[in-house]
Amino acid sequence: MEGKAFRFAATPPHYGKKLEVVFDWGYHPVLIRTYIAVLCLLPLLSQRCCASYCERIKLFLSYAASHVHKLDLTLPQYDVIITLGNTSGMTPKKLGEQTLITKGTLTGVVSRLEDKGLVQRLASKKDGRSQIIRLTDAGKALYESSFPEHLQHINRLFETYSAEEVAALEAGLVRLYETVMTARNGDNENTDDTIDE
Repeated sequence: MEGKAFRFAATPPHYGKKLEVVFDWGYHPVLIRTYIAVLCLLPLLSQRCCASYCERIKLFLSYAASHVHKLDLTLPQYDVIITLGNTSGMTPKKLGEQTLITKGTLTGVVSRLEDKGLVQRLASKKDGRSQIIRLTDAGKALYESSFPEHLQHINRLFETYSAEEVAALEAGLVRLYETVMTARNGDNENTDDTIDE
């Protein structure tokens, strides 16, 4: 589903107007889902607080993507690369769980990475019916050369933060992530992504 639009709409009771968010699939799925969770929590948050948080997520994603795009990759593709880095490979199911990329989207992301010669699908030695996705030599080389640079790129954002500020930010994001995951797992019927063709 890469390259298509992701559309989410909600009408928070206290706001009275329909809010609609549209993303390109280049945005990272975990952050998209966190963004959606925040929109769903609007009755509990002030409109100003939510809008501020959502704008910052988009700005962060844009900043992260600026490095990844220099590698001729999208954020989901790079997420797969760094998730597979330093592993002997993963089943599609495990890779999807680790990246939080849905099954249908993951298939397209992996296919594009295969076309670029960065990953390969192999039959599992334990179960010939399943596959293992792993980095090729080119994929490993890309991971090893680019990941330290990507971390430096992201860490530049936090150079002026104290250790306490970083810890507080991390604690808040971990708490939000756990809340989103609990809600997501408790309500599987509402977790399907909708695609606007």
